[in-house]
Amino acid sequence: EKCGTLIKLSNNNKTAERRRPLDEFNNGVVMTNRPLRDNEMFEIRIDKLVDKWSGSIEIGVTTHNPNSLEYPATMTNLQSGTIMMSGCGILTNGKGTRREYCEFSLDELQEGDHIGLTRKSNSALHFFINGIDQGVATPLTPPVVYGVVDLYGMAVKVTIVHNNNHSDRLRRNNAILRALSPEGALRRAAPAAQAEPERLLFHPNCGQKAAITHEGRTALRPHATDDFNHGVVLSSRALRDGEVFQGPG
Repeated sequence: EKCGTLIKLSNNNKTAERRRPLDEFNNGVVMTNRPLRDNEMFEIRIDKLVDKWSGSIEIGVTTHNPNSLEYPATMTNLQSGTIMMSGCGILTNGKGTRREYCEFSLDELQEGDHIGLTRKSNSALHFFINGIDQGVATPLTPPVVYGVVDLYGMAVKVTIVHNNNHSDRLRRNNAILRALSPEGALRRAAPAAQAEPERLLFHPNCGQKAAITHEGRTALRPHATDDFNHGVVLSSRALRDGEVFQGPG
């Protein structure tokens, strides 16, 4: 219940919203009511954004107890015990430690997208975007950490979610990657008459346990250690006569 000065909690403290989002861009820090357990997923859904400020949501963990913390205007002001994902990088105690942690930027996420994190039992911290594990953000995380969200800039409202079905979120990831890709930007900018011949890629509509990344060139099962099937992927268009459909093997 203790949170940033502009935060309003609702929905049995599962939803947080920043007041006056068009007038104020910070003082929107919220934390979990208890420390995270090993391998526990802390996941939120973005419910509302505003089209104004240049930055957006940040999420991470901190060793600071919410009951005794003097809440900062933004979590990047804390110089101890805090690891945050901001944009596509990682900040540790307010300083950049990994500039390009993953392909996604939190600043590009839209309403309905999910962001999660978990501290593994081996102390590694992983972030998840729409259900896809982005890999190790830092190998050594303190044993007692709270989840923290900074409703900064464009980010106005989020809700804690508990959902193990990742299929819809995986498809959202595919759409985000296509939109952010240089090829996607070229298609949006160039007239149809100047478009190059359509490349052979994977179709974004795929099996519920599959995901398409790298501009449609890569297919993967993000949760390969948990699931062994539902990983079917198809080409994005029909094959041409004499065309080779081939992977590295």
